[in-house]
Amino acid sequence: MLPAGLFLRIAATKIESHLIENADNIASKIVPDIPYDGDVIEGLMQRAFANIIKNQADEVASVIVNAVREQFLSKLSADADLQEALQEAMQLAELQEVSNG
Repeated sequence: MLPAGLFLRIAATKIESHLIENADNIASKIVPDIPYDGDVIEGLMQRAFANIIKNQADEVASVIVNAVREQFLSKLSADADLQEALQEAMQLAELQEVSNG
């Protein structure tokens, strides 16, 4: 399952990047609308959430990947078509390494 582990590490990196790049938008969805001129408080809360998301993006990504890891790996190992495609991809990667190296 080495390629699956690599896939999960790449997924974690992509999730982390997505969180960092979209922290402001995510924070705006988290903060509730505060009636009666609550814009200042909303803005402060959104900035606080955005900072938390950016600062903790690696941990959040890790939690997400760890939450799906076991199910993903069990489904992957149970799917014969995926296993065959994985073997073909590994063989292709090895051939490319040999020809480049």
